[in-house]
Amino acid sequence: MTQYRINQELDGIEIMFTEKPEAATLDALKSAGFRWHRTKKLWYAKNTAERMALAQAITGGADAPAPIATKAAKVETINMDGVGHKPKTAHGADFAKVMREEFKARGVKGVTVRANRSGWTDSITVTIKATPEDFASVEEMRLRYSMGDLLHDIMNKNIYINENGWHYHYYTCEEWESMSNQEREELHAQYVRQQAAKMAGVNEHFISDSDRRRYWELTTAFFKKAQNIVTIAQQWNHNNSDPMSDYYDVGYYLDVEFKRCDGFEVREEMTDAERRAYSEEVQAEEKRQVAEMAAWEAEQARLHEEAVKAEERRIVSRQNIAENITVKDLEESEQIFCTGLLGGIGKEATLDELKERADRPQEALITRAVYFDTVEAFNDFCGLFLDDFEWLEGMGGTSSEDVRISDYDQYLKLTADQRESVHFYSTTCVGVYVGGKLTLVIDPQGYNYARYVYLVTDDTEERPTAAALAELKAESEGKPAFYIPAPLADQVANIHEGQNITIYQCGGWILNNIEAERGTVIDIYPGKYAQYTGYYIELVNGGKIQKAFIRDGHEVLIYEGIKPRLPQTVTQRKVSNRMSLLLNYDELFPAVLNYYREQGQTPILDNIAR
Repeated sequence: MTQYRINQELDGIEIMFTEKPEAATLDALKSAGFRWHRTKKLWYAKNTAERMALAQAITGGADAPAPIATKAAKVETINMDGVGHKPKTAHGADFAKVMREEFKARGVKGVTVRANRSGWTDSITVTIKATPEDFASVEEMRLRYSMGDLLHDIMNKNIYINENGWHYHYYTCEEWESMSNQEREELHAQYVRQQAAKMAGVNEHFISDSDRRRYWELTTAFFKKAQNIVTIAQQWNHNNSDPMSDYYDVGYYLDVEFKRCDGFEVREEMTDAERRAYSEEVQAEEKRQVAEMAAWEAEQARLHEEAVKAEERRIVSRQNIAENITVKDLEESEQIFCTGLLGGIGKEATLDELKERADRPQEALITRAVYFDTVEAFNDFCGLFLDDFEWLEGMGGTSSEDVRISDYDQYLKLTADQRESVHFYSTTCVGVYVGGKLTLVIDPQGYNYARYVYLVTDDTEERPTAAALAELKAESEGKPAFYIPAPLADQVANIHEGQNITIYQCGGWILNNIEAERGTVIDIYPGKYAQYTGYYIELVNGGKIQKAFIRDGHEVLIYEGIKPRLPQTVTQRKVSNRMSLLLNYDELFPAVLNYYREQGQTPILDNIAR
């Protein structure tokens, strides 16, 4: 007997045949938009007046009892006891089998696992079978994804709005304001329906309770199921990746997809059970938010109370410090040079923090002494290193007795190796004394707080300043002198029009290549290349004009005369009888200098610090 029935939950018409219908009947069903459901063995379509008339005509008005409305999917009984890290002892299809067995043992139903090799790393795809009851109805989705959410997204994202295909559109404020409430409601319903229809899976990295709002298309029960499945599937995985440096190290890649049943259609309305469940969920969320706000307010009150008490203690401590210190600027003969101090990386807040980070040996010249009359006052100060004190203001700094440099600008022109050979120490520091004993040395670096604090240890040696500085000076005099290039403007004066020259400088990004430009100088003038200022030198060689740009801070050598190509013995280093290694530019320029020095030639422009 042929019957039809109304599917109230899906607002659909379902027609059941006991025998295969005639071809004309099938054509009529298909023309009206009916589709065959292979699982339920019936024809179905959305309920319209035209389709209802066709169903009644085909069945002679014989309607079947309506099916009992399905409820939202129940939370499956999945055993999550003992889920945790496990060693990965299998790969590929064997590993997929291990995971499949784990799912089965834990009572997970409706999942398949397959392995796909992705380079050297396993790629596992877990597919979860989904029914219409696993996806929230349009009614529920519109509750979870509000009109305000839609307004935010259409102003910031591309929104899919075309039922006949993919179409993205940026809405403007003017477009939104021009829409009627009915148009907005229709857009809202259309959007959530389409989102559910195209949802293909979940992101295994964002499936925690805090990410619930990402998955408003899923019922609570199905979301929890997917969450449990991801947790179980990730047991054998590790992730030591660092996306900031493009470094990826995982045990396997995991994809979690949905497989919808045949004839899957998004439900329009919630069942009574779903409405009750949603109401309970909303109430529970409201209670959670109230409790969370109460806890936050209590924490803020506690922090405020602690801050008030800390400020009261700070005021008392500062008063105690002010009443129990003596500050003295030392005469030159009283100043002390300390070696073997132990310090941190700077800006330590307390003495305990300093001791944890104290790993930098340091030398310091003390020109001001602060004497603490009581240990209590000193202890108060040791908790206030980052507080401002007037007796620290303007003190500290860095100095050197190295005779090879005259100022910091020259130091900046040195190479990294040259800078390593320059001996620096902290100067005009503040010595802190407790009970007449030097305990701390502070280098504020011109600030009014204890920016750098150094501990006096058993290895600390206090020496007369004059003798210590004289020793450092003598030490530097025994070291090879630096060649610090003169300003380019001064050296360019050695070059004039009509002079034959050869220019060596690093060629672009190729650090093992020296670019040589040869010819007769026809012009030289200041100019700019990109953000750099320097000089352009125009040359003519064989009737061809070349233009070279040179600048301060860039390795350049210029020799008088048109030089031949450098021999390979200069630009390469022999590694074996069959192999030679190209020199990088740090090695090339010294090699060129030595090559011409052996021939008794010196450059007329030398911009190589050494």
